[in-house]
Amino acid sequence: MDLDAKKNHPQRPTYVSVDDPKIIGFMDLKESVYETKIAILGAGSWGTALAMVLKDNGHDVCLWGNNASQIEEINTNHTNHQYLPEVIFK
Repeated sequence: MDLDAKKNHPQRPTYVSVDDPKIIGFMDLKESVYETKIAILGAGSWGTALAMVLKDNGHDVCLWGNNASQIEEINTNHTNHQYLPEVIFK
């Protein structure tokens, strides 16, 4: 290997910021990463908490469950008393 060629080769960055407008092609990635539609299967404590975190981070979240009364409670009261009794969804 030619050592002079290795010295003249620019170093690759160790990270890439999606906020840097000089990076070509990453602006589309930024929009798709932060505005993702996500479906969560299971409206238990873990699924509900995950849905809340994703929603708080700007994602479009759809929470699926198999208990009709629980889903009705989530949709109307914005609560899930069976699994997260002290939490009110935004």
